[in-house]
Amino acid sequence: MEIAMDVLELCKQAQGDKIAGVAIASNDLDFFEVLERTQSQGMKVWLCMRAHSRSQSGISPLAQRAAADAGVEIIVYGQTIKEIPKMVPLISIHDCIAKVHGIRPVHDDLRSFPDLESLSLSLMQYGYLAANQVAMATLVAATVKFFHVNKLGPLIIDPHTIGFHQCLAAFQKNASATWLTNPGNLIYVHPRGRTRSSRSSSKIIAQGPFIVQDSTQLVSEILDRLGYSSPELNLQETIDMFWDGNIGFLKRRGVSVATVEGEQKLEALEREFRLDLPQDWHPPRSDVNLRDFLLGKGFLDRKDALREQVKLAIKKFLQSRGQSVPPKRSYLQLVADALNVVNKDDPCRRI
Repeated sequence: MEIAMDVLELCKQAQGDKIAGVAIASNDLDFFEVLERTQSQGMKVWLCMRAHSRSQSGISPLAQRAAADAGVEIIVYGQTIKEIPKMVPLISIHDCIAKVHGIRPVHDDLRSFPDLESLSLSLMQYGYLAANQVAMATLVAATVKFFHVNKLGPLIIDPHTIGFHQCLAAFQKNASATWLTNPGNLIYVHPRGRTRSSRSSSKIIAQGPFIVQDSTQLVSEILDRLGYSSPELNLQETIDMFWDGNIGFLKRRGVSVATVEGEQKLEALEREFRLDLPQDWHPPRSDVNLRDFLLGKGFLDRKDALREQVKLAIKKFLQSRGQSVPPKRSYLQLVADALNVVNKDDPCRRI
């Protein structure tokens, strides 16, 4: 917000020809709107973004599309990692479920980037990738689906370069094989911020990447696998929770979130989940750091307290901040409410 206000001030100064343009260094796509408005004032604008390791061009496909729509030039800085370390935590996927393998040694032949052009062409041949899909995340999804459909066993998805090597080797070693084509009914979901080595194994397995088959229950199945389902919530309430937690990402995908309400959200999610775009959504907000906060403030006696005890502690905390607590609020909703209050009181905390 402060950056946006500074840019507006610069626009005023520019009226006296003191400022020629504005450059913002950030990977936050929300700044496109700020720069677009700045550009309408006759100023030159740039968004400087750190190279995106999951894109061959260094820029994510969403950023490319947003830049084109806003008419903003992107300047990429930094370098993507060309080689992975000799020892890394590995995560694989097999039979639609992710599994953590811990830190393992990586053979030198698998540490560098493989021939992505050759891999892409092979996946295109069998319908797993379209010619206009250059995003690294889309290539990962295509590789996962190819392995799953052809029953090739566990595929390493983190670091994804190892999985690319695996897939490329399968094509090269079985050049004359008759591979099964993409059935077109599989959705690969990669929850955001849940598969890095800094996360606990239980979190990765419970809310890690997964594959689902398209069906009439697609939305409820994906939301359940992401961790949004709760006995206390009906489907519409579950959708609302997911919507609120992913509203920024939905906007960047082109969803008019301001005009979509009620049951229309279900239709919108059915459409978005079936699109051949990266399905990397936020799972529900974790209560881990919130438990620490409540413990430190005296609202909770133990960090490993039962959910019902944490629920009571959250209600007491919210009431102490003058917040009303609806009687039928679910645990997941209360966690989100409490985190919103904490972050509003101290934006630097961001628990």
